[in-house]
Amino acid sequence: MPEREKLAAGLGCAAWGYFLLLFNFEINGFNLLPEFLGYALFFWALEHFAGTGPDWAGLKSLCLFLLIYNLLNYVQIIDALPVGMFVIILAAVAQIYFHFQFLSGVAELAASEAADEKLVGKFFGWRTVYVVLMTGLCVLLYFFNGDFDSWLVWPVLLLGFAVMVAEFWLMLALFKLRKILRKEAKLPIE
Repeated sequence: MPEREKLAAGLGCAAWGYFLLLFNFEINGFNLLPEFLGYALFFWALEHFAGTGPDWAGLKSLCLFLLIYNLLNYVQIIDALPVGMFVIILAAVAQIYFHFQFLSGVAELAASEAADEKLVGKFFGWRTVYVVLMTGLCVLLYFFNGDFDSWLVWPVLLLGFAVMVAEFWLMLALFKLRKILRKEAKLPIE
């Protein structure tokens, strides 16, 4: 597979990964779009990005950790572990770090492969906004602890909504970059 086609395929995987992180459809408590599938798509995207610039290999192991963590969380094993809170905090920090590095690498790819400077700026901007919002949300959720009578309900809801908006814009930017690469490589645009 030619390099631009691999990059476009990887960007598509990443965009759909953010889609799975963003949307949470449940029927009778059963999650139809679990987050571990999103991290499986990120892992697949990293496979496509291998050898294209930034050190993606280091992120693959972190992505694998997040995939396994989210899979265990999906089958509700994390809550049963005696070190549950430590693992949850570790996963939150790993998630924030992963997305920061992943989106930084994508921005570098956009800078080297696509001539759209505005899009590169958007990646760096949305990366920073997303990571700051995720950090704030993780801190608030730690103190919130499910107490709906707490004053933290509204800040948690507002930050959660802001994180969703940032994920949505990141997903759209990834699809746009994929479209640019496919167009430049003269591949059919889906």
